[in-house]
Amino acid sequence: MSYDKPNINLLEETIQAIEKSGHSPKDVHHVVVKNKEKEFFHKDPSTAVSWEDFERISSDFNYYNGYGCEVVWLGCQVVFNDQSYLKRSEYDGSEWWSFIALPNMDVTIEKYNPKDMSINDIESEEDIARFMKKQIRLEKEKEEKIVKEKLDTKAFTLQDFIK
Repeated sequence: MSYDKPNINLLEETIQAIEKSGHSPKDVHHVVVKNKEKEFFHKDPSTAVSWEDFERISSDFNYYNGYGCEVVWLGCQVVFNDQSYLKRSEYDGSEWWSFIALPNMDVTIEKYNPKDMSINDIESEEDIARFMKKQIRLEKEKEEKIVKEKLDTKAFTLQDFIK
């Protein structure tokens, strides 16, 4: 593959992304690549290969990863033994590997409270006012606790309370 723009080698880029994720090629369980024949017959084109086979596929694959057109199949994944993985990402033709870690499963499941919980990214003015009141109350309680601790622990002067 030849381009008149600066090239990047897919294998070198992948190894850098693996190392950046805190893994090494020895941690790779498999790599998902595209099976062109399956895709031709309208089947899921995903095929898992070993790291060694991916090295053979990608070692001579140089491409331009800047803006333009997508070159590396977005379905590619490098799956690690710990089940985290790298996936191909792109924006307007610019391409890179994104690291996806497993979600934290050690969480406390809370009871749904419609007043405090939503999947909406935008808060209502009512919610913002309520949160601001709560923040002011919490800050006041924190200041009162500091004053109480100072009163309980030592002799004090007026300078101890001046900010």
